[in-house]
Amino acid sequence: MDPKWSEDLPIYRQLRDRVVDMILEGVLGDGDALPSVRNVAAEYRLNPLTVLKGYQELVDEDLVEKKRGRGMFVIDGARKRLLKDERRRFVEKEWPKVLETINRLGLDARKMGATMNSLVTARGVSKRFGKIHAVDNVSFDIGKGRIMGLIGPNGAGKTTLLKALLGLTDCEGDLSVLGLNPFRQRKELMRNICFIADVAVLPRWIRVSQLLDFVESTHPNFSREKAEALLGNTKVNTRRDARVRELSKGMVTQLHLAIIAAIDARLLVLDEPTLGLDIIFRKEFYANLLSDYFDEERTILVTTHQVEEIENILTDIMFINEGRIILDASMESLGEDYVELLAAGEKADQARSIGPIAERDVFGKKIMLFEKPDRARLEALGELHTPSVADLFVAKVKGVAA
Repeated sequence: MDPKWSEDLPIYRQLRDRVVDMILEGVLGDGDALPSVRNVAAEYRLNPLTVLKGYQELVDEDLVEKKRGRGMFVIDGARKRLLKDERRRFVEKEWPKVLETINRLGLDARKMGATMNSLVTARGVSKRFGKIHAVDNVSFDIGKGRIMGLIGPNGAGKTTLLKALLGLTDCEGDLSVLGLNPFRQRKELMRNICFIADVAVLPRWIRVSQLLDFVESTHPNFSREKAEALLGNTKVNTRRDARVRELSKGMVTQLHLAIIAAIDARLLVLDEPTLGLDIIFRKEFYANLLSDYFDEERTILVTTHQVEEIENILTDIMFINEGRIILDASMESLGEDYVELLAAGEKADQARSIGPIAERDVFGKKIMLFEKPDRARLEALGELHTPSVADLFVAKVKGVAA
């Protein structure tokens, strides 16, 4: 704490404000003890009653709790509540002024807002291995509270891009994850990221209880209480002493998901998470992921070959092929920007003259995919449908190859 006091505000109030700043900056975390009243009073030559009054304000605001005989401690979730209040004040009081300045300077507020709201920002990011461009000059944003699907064939650059986001490899260009340089600030970054390559894989020799002990001792944002509560609704609850190798694949998935959901991470990266699971457990995994982990402050980035199973939960989609982003769009915009036409005979010929980006045969008819379509013109030629993500992906990849 800064020993200098202003004459414009009571000292107890300034003391309260400085503790709040320490919570917001992460100096004091959930459950951390505040400096004792006696120590603060002695160090800054204050009346102990003044310090106590400042601390009592924090107690009254449900930011700090008294523990008899032990002192004052930060309440779990205090930082989240403070940040929520700060966001509200900014939107109500400061944002109108900022918006006025943006408009006066002739800037695009929507584009700036998307960038400011991004958890991940990439600008001109590239990664080469000799003459091979694994990632080739890609730029994109991933906002908070989004579920982004990263789709690409084998060798497209997905894994290299994920490694760059996680700080496992350096890259050219500008890359920011949670406001940090992932390669240079990886230790700090990993406190707020979960990375899961396969939810069906955990150390086979470890017991369930030992695994919970290990995660609790190594990850600062893991809540043992929440993990225990989530496991209480699964079959794993009665197998706490069992080793992972003694559990079914479904139970391993439940265990892994409980650990994920109990970590207070802002970004969850899933790389082919349900590989090897049958369809029942795959669907259960994604359903539980939405109910137990996802909210408007958290973001999920998932790669998978099973596109059809996740397209209904995605908010955004990104296609990558040969190291380049060939589509980056919200799921809402796909229905506006792309349409499939089912037509036959002369009408199919007329449709072909309009310039589809892909075409295939189905039971003697033609299905054509159009980008930025003239819907009124196409409706006269046959039935219109919104393409699936899988069909759109195939069309885009083949279009690039052509």
